[in-house]
Amino acid sequence: MRSGASVVVALLVAVGIPASARAQSGAACNLPSASGVSEQVVTSGGRPRPYRLFVPPGYDGRTTLPLVFDLHGSGGDSAGQARTSGLETLAAREGFAVATLDAVDARWNVPVRDDRPSDVAYASDVIDHVAARVCLDLARVYSTGFSGGARMTSLLACRLGARLAAAAPVAGLRWPAPCEGRAVPVLTFHGLADRQNTYEGGIEGREGQWIESVPDALAGWLGGPQRLRRRADRRGSGGPAVHPTLRGVRRRRRSAPDSHRRPRAYVAAERGRRHRGDVAVLPEPPAHAVTPTRDPRRTPAPV
Repeated sequence: MRSGASVVVALLVAVGIPASARAQSGAACNLPSASGVSEQVVTSGGRPRPYRLFVPPGYDGRTTLPLVFDLHGSGGDSAGQARTSGLETLAAREGFAVATLDAVDARWNVPVRDDRPSDVAYASDVIDHVAARVCLDLARVYSTGFSGGARMTSLLACRLGARLAAAAPVAGLRWPAPCEGRAVPVLTFHGLADRQNTYEGGIEGREGQWIESVPDALAGWLGGPQRLRRRADRRGSGGPAVHPTLRGVRRRRRSAPDSHRRPRAYVAAERGRRHRGDVAVLPEPPAHAVTPTRDPRRTPAPV
């Protein structure tokens, strides 16, 4: 998931800071901590939950750092995800902390089951745990993940929006409605040739994890296909349009009127890539993450 590293850089520089979080970042801090990797354990839901914490070199114990969650795919673990994503190498250069989380039995609790530990609570508890050890900029907490970790990142963007600045699911965007709190900016990637987690969804079994398609999930984040269709009918625009781009990448535009208030979704996917993220959902213009639009009166059925 090397593409995830560049995703996080884009999020760190492009996404605005939520007003509610700015005040949290202004307090003086004095939390000396050794740089590098450490194995941490936080109590969440009455049970110990491990995670891997990376603090960049040069951290002085006073400067607040952004925090990025790095979530492994199903069957993976934090050590393997750290090797695959390369985020710690990037964090050392760019100066942010990375918390690489571990799912119970290597499977994230999404779709959510009541008989399994809450991974949303776990992620929230990790933020508090890290903030007690490292000076964090609580206005810049992000999540990215691959495959099953992308599904979990989608859930965090939905249920932990008050604490996340933005999210970047790779090869697994979901719309796990109903969502809570503010609308979280989302940047997502998905390979059209992915046979494991197909772009068009419809995979039976596997606990219902891959029935939803990426276009359906995207429509949920943008406010629903019915809303887009109604607006397009009223204004005489809409419908997908395909535009050529560089290196064989095609860009599909789903138009929505009132673009000064609502972003236009762009889906860019490179042909031939398998189980690596390639679908970039970006606004127009230029390179900022999409701010999803949700109607607080609309509560879709859970997926």
